[in-house]
Amino acid sequence: MNESEGQKLQKSLKKLEDSSPRIAKFLRWVQNPKARRYRIPIGLALIIAGVLGVLPVFGVWMIPVGVLLLALDVPFLQEPIGKLILWTLTKWQNFKSKVHV
Repeated sequence: MNESEGQKLQKSLKKLEDSSPRIAKFLRWVQNPKARRYRIPIGLALIIAGVLGVLPVFGVWMIPVGVLLLALDVPFLQEPIGKLILWTLTKWQNFKSKVHV
C-alpha cells in the first residue's frame, strides 16, 4: 500500500515532534488548518529572509523552515520534504549515538 505525499509528510512531522519536544507545540500549531493563512506568508517571508543570510538576524536556517511551512500546503513539496525530515532525523540520531559513546 502506497502512502500519499501528505501522509508521508504527516508521518515524518509526527516523528520530528516525538524526537524534539521543544518544537512539538509549534509543529502542532502550524499543522492546524486554521493556521494556513499564516503558514504561506510566513513560509515565503522566511525563505526570502534566508536568502539575506548575510545579515546578523537572518540566516540560512530560515530557508528550510520556510520550505517546511510551504510543504504543508503545497502538495508537490510534501513527499520530498517528508523524506528529507526522516533522513535528517536518522542522521541526527546516528550522530548523537556516536557522540554519547
